[in-house]
Amino acid sequence: MRRTALRSLIAAVAFAAGLACAKLPAASAALGEFFAEPVVEAPAMHLSAEQWKCLEFYEESHTPSDFKEFWAEFKSALARDDRARLYELTAHESFAWEAEVLTLPHKTCWADRPEWLWTPGTEYVIKNRAQFSRNYDRIFTRALKGASAAREPLPNWPDSYIMTFSESGDPDVPFRTVRFADDGRGYKFTGAWDVGVRHWGAVRYD
Repeated sequence: MRRTALRSLIAAVAFAAGLACAKLPAASAALGEFFAEPVVEAPAMHLSAEQWKCLEFYEESHTPSDFKEFWAEFKSALARDDRARLYELTAHESFAWEAEVLTLPHKTCWADRPEWLWTPGTEYVIKNRAQFSRNYDRIFTRALKGASAAREPLPNWPDSYIMTFSESGDPDVPFRTVRFADDGRGYKFTGAWDVGVRHWGAVRYD
């Protein structure tokens, strides 16, 4: 009697399990449809030539995220005139300098900052090593090399350092302040932050 009851129970459980397995795919599909997000067709985007420029990517190297380590490498490369290493230690997507001085393409996309934070014609992009090499002597002047050998940049903004020095022999640019900043991939030389402005509180002047 007990064996018969046990057999009946096992058969009932097996039948119920089989029935559940048979209905599982349909139940899963219904559940998926319930939680599925509706598909919304977005309108086609038509970008202007200027907007396409905002999507350009520039070759930026991973550089030291510790400023002391970066500065030691920068000074060493500058003393050796190591153009290959200085190319890697220099910002390419946004490099600041005086207007109409460098033979580099101008930065034209300013989606990442308000208009009052930039001056047209004073920021450039460096697309390749050839462009960098053609402008090397205009950027890495004797005065910059001398200042880098004798001085240490001081903190300015968070993750940013500046160094001001005299461009002797250039009446149009009596002082130049260069900047070094962390772009998220390490510190880079980002160019001349201010020209002809004395930052008395930041550095000493000889």
